[in-house]
Amino acid sequence: MLKDLVSTLVEENEKELDQYFIALKNNDTDLLAEIIHKLSSRFAQVNAHSTLDPKQLESLLREHPSKANIDRLQELYTFWLKVNEKIKEYLEHQAN
Repeated sequence: MLKDLVSTLVEENEKELDQYFIALKNNDTDLLAEIIHKLSSRFAQVNAHSTLDPKQLESLLREHPSKANIDRLQELYTFWLKVNEKIKEYLEHQAN
C-alpha cells in the first residue's frame, strides 16, 4: 500500500514537473509559483531539501515576478527532477 502511495506521488510529481518546464519556457510566473507551492510540500514530505528556498522563490514570483532569477528556477527544477527520478529508481529496484 505504501509503495502504491509513493508511486502515485512520483507520477503526480512528473506531471507537475512537466508543467513546471513549460511554465519556465513560457516565463509564466503565476503558474511557476503555483507549481512550486505544490511541489515544495511534496518534496518536503520525502525530506528532499534543496539549497534553494522554494517558498522564497514562490514569494518572489508572486510579489516581484520581474526579479525572479531564471537560473535559480531552473536549478530547483533540475533538483526536483533528479529527486523524483531517484525515488522512481528505488521503487523499480524494490519491485525486482
